[in-house]
Amino acid sequence: MAPAATDITADILANRDITLTGAAVIKLPAGTTTYTGVISGQGTLRLTPAAGTGTLTITRASTFTLPAAQQVQVVKKTVYPGAGYALTRSGLNPPVLTIDPGVTFQIGTNTSADSSPNVIATADSKNDAGLINGEINLNNILNNGTIVLSSAQFVLLGQISGSGSIVQAPDVWLVAGLEPAGQRRHGDAEHL
Repeated sequence: MAPAATDITADILANRDITLTGAAVIKLPAGTTTYTGVISGQGTLRLTPAAGTGTLTITRASTFTLPAAQQVQVVKKTVYPGAGYALTRSGLNPPVLTIDPGVTFQIGTNTSADSSPNVIATADSKNDAGLINGEINLNNILNNGTIVLSSAQFVLLGQISGSGSIVQAPDVWLVAGLEPAGQRRHGDAEHL
């Protein structure tokens, strides 16, 4: 029988940096919790609502990975002289992050508070960072809640499975001076 997950809720609410050493759980209170710390180490993380629904918003990159014994994903680089290279993946790591129903996991605030928000691992015991070169995220997610992308900064997600949804927050990737398709600013002339 697997050991019980360590409850790190108090550390998250206090915005403390955390180093995982196994399975961990965050029991999110109702409303929105904004976490400005970093989670590192080796382990898995489950987000579950304490009661009803809850949102966890992250503003920085957490770099924890699966424990080495659970890592099976291997990335291979094939070089094509004069044409570049291709990365291929064999095996599939189990999820490092599980999002339960009733939980919203928001990546970023779309403000200057964001500092590369993500849950990312570009190296582990089977894959060297120099090989992957930041192009593949080895941290896979089981999403049975909601993932909200709310950062204009680079977000690289691993494989996502589950029955949950992924949404882009409004006004995240707008280009200055351009309006979304089908919308006009008040006073814009109609051109025929």
